[in-house]
Amino acid sequence: MAESFLTAFFQMDYQTAGSFCAGDLAAEIQESIDDVELPSEEMTELVKEASMNTTFEITQVDTKSEKGVATVCYVIHPYGNEENVERSMLLVKEKGKWLVLQLF
Repeated sequence: MAESFLTAFFQMDYQTAGSFCAGDLAAEIQESIDDVELPSEEMTELVKEASMNTTFEITQVDTKSEKGVATVCYVIHPYGNEENVERSMLLVKEKGKWLVLQLF
């Protein structure tokens, strides 16, 4: 599930990414995207290309520390950038389904 969320997110398919979210996270992501104003169509295309060619690797999943909660650690390999970025997400289990609650 975490991999599906990240894949959709970096492919800029925010509707699909939002389907993997709990609480207000889907709305928060969409609001953040809507707030980004790029100066030109060329810049918009460059951002899309960079996002769609960015890769990630899930490095750790902890489902044992707290029942119904999981922490997923991952590394982002930004397109065109040699520096990787380490991030985490918090998942919650709702009605038997894991959902992303928070990105940090």
